[in-house]
Amino acid sequence: MTDTARTTALAVLVAQAKLAEATAGGWPAAGANSGVAEMDGSQFAWRTDVTNVDSLASCGLARNVLRQVCVDVTWRDGTRPRTVQMTTYLADQKIP
Repeated sequence: MTDTARTTALAVLVAQAKLAEATAGGWPAAGANSGVAEMDGSQFAWRTDVTNVDSLASCGLARNVLRQVCVDVTWRDGTRPRTVQMTTYLADQKIP
């Protein structure tokens, strides 16, 4: 595996882990978290953003019943910045 492919695969693992952490408790609080993760000698900056999806009012659903969870993982490949992004959506289990 080339170094770039290996590092990208590691970044995907970091993103998956952070997404799992953010959603492990069920209904995550809106807000942002960030940090740095090291994996196999490579450093990755990560940021998790949890936001309310308000565009569902036109569908007759109450506000704040859907949350978007987005994880960005960034690193440098030589002089080039690289990013992996994963996004998922969670519905409030109390939707009537």
